[in-house]
Amino acid sequence: MPHTPTTESRHARPGVSRVTRDIAATAQPLSFGDQPDLQALEAAIGDAQVVLLGEQNHGDGAAFAVKAQVIEHLHKKLGFDVLAFEADFFALQRSWDESVREADAGQLSRHVYYFWRDEPQVAPLWNLVQGRLSSNRPLIVIGIDVRHTGVYPKSLVADELESHLASNGVDLNEDWHQFRSLLDSLLEEEYSHRVNAKERMQFMDALWRLREQLDGNDRVSRFWRQELSNLVWTARNAWGFEGRDEG
Repeated sequence: MPHTPTTESRHARPGVSRVTRDIAATAQPLSFGDQPDLQALEAAIGDAQVVLLGEQNHGDGAAFAVKAQVIEHLHKKLGFDVLAFEADFFALQRSWDESVREADAGQLSRHVYYFWRDEPQVAPLWNLVQGRLSSNRPLIVIGIDVRHTGVYPKSLVADELESHLASNGVDLNEDWHQFRSLLDSLLEEEYSHRVNAKERMQFMDALWRLREQLDGNDRVSRFWRQELSNLVWTARNAWGFEGRDEG
């Protein structure tokens, strides 16, 4: 009897892994350009509110170019208005606020990793952010990484935290100076930061205590509560207890 190849057998070439065969069997084509066809993408997204966009490696220019077009489609056609990078939470939030005030998003990309900033394939993405900045639906850029890799001085975190605490009536006693010294050195030294067990415990206790004291529901207090939570994982990651993905 003649053999009719199955979907699996058609992709079962020697040396090809099962994962590769499964992808080849289920992948749906997308087309961009003057007549884009992203129906398969829209069907896969459905009514999801979060879409994760990965890449094979951080030097894949072709993936960057496609992702820039996908992001534009998600924003303009499907109503997605927040673009979250694996990048410095503190720096990107601060830089976004500056961008809105100055109607200029040119500094935002300085706070993401270089491969999402310097490659020519991502230029259209940053142009999109700038072009939408003053519209009624800007493409908001945020960071979700607990590492402080933006270009602001590391001491700015403690400077602005201290200012916010003081403006909210939080008493900065003598323990604050020790906490601030540890925070500054942690952010400057990161993976080379060394403290003893007692200092680690005091630092963590201070983070949670400060977070509890910032109980306001205003936007800035909510930001600082999140940043203080992030700093727990900044420290744990730098000290080698857990990776930052757990945070």
